[in-house]
Amino acid sequence: MKRTILLISVFCFVLAGFAQERVPFSKEVTKMSITRAYNSVVDPVAPMININYSSPGVLKEAMILGDETEIIETIYDLQTNTALGNRFIVFDDGTMAAVCTRGIESPGGFAFPDRGTGYNYFDGSSWGPKPSNRIETVRAGWPAIAKWGANGEFVVSHQGGNNPLVLLKRETKGTGAWTENTFYGPNGTASPQYFWPRLASSGQNNEYIHLFALTAPAANGGTPYMG
Repeated sequence: MKRTILLISVFCFVLAGFAQERVPFSKEVTKMSITRAYNSVVDPVAPMININYSSPGVLKEAMILGDETEIIETIYDLQTNTALGNRFIVFDDGTMAAVCTRGIESPGGFAFPDRGTGYNYFDGSSWGPKPSNRIETVRAGWPAIAKWGANGEFVVSHQGGNNPLVLLKRETKGTGAWTENTFYGPNGTASPQYFWPRLASSGQNNEYIHLFALTAPAANGGTPYMG
């Protein structure tokens, strides 16, 4: 009896659901929108007051550390090839050394047959005279300098073409003759070519020299190294 009453109740509930009809809305009602007006709270603003300000003059006196000194003269503008190397070093005793690509002679364009490393040294009180020649015996450029040994210095520069890098060193910084050597690379030959070297040193007495160089790209007649 209970099952019969339950089935009849469910059947009536289903019929009631189907019997309900959805109330239609007119197009005008569906297109209506409600607009509400919001009254924003405005903070009271005080009237603008003009302030008269008079400068007391120089607020702080500039400190001039010293006069500028021209240490190397060059008209060779292509100094870095977008990657700056070590061109200036300060030694532990306060002395300094500086290098750059020096070029003065420019007959007929961009040849600069005198191109090479311009070098100058500060002995603790003054810079030396501006150099009149490169320190290499061959045409070079884009030098980098580093400390070497207990009291020496090391310079590397680039020749270009199929020529090796130029290595220069001396045991006493700022004085004495340079010892010049060449470096073809691990292969010991002109292939691959090495361009635009960079240099750094490390170790207790700067006995380790770290040399970085670019193998010549295709645009300079080279081929991808180990590629």
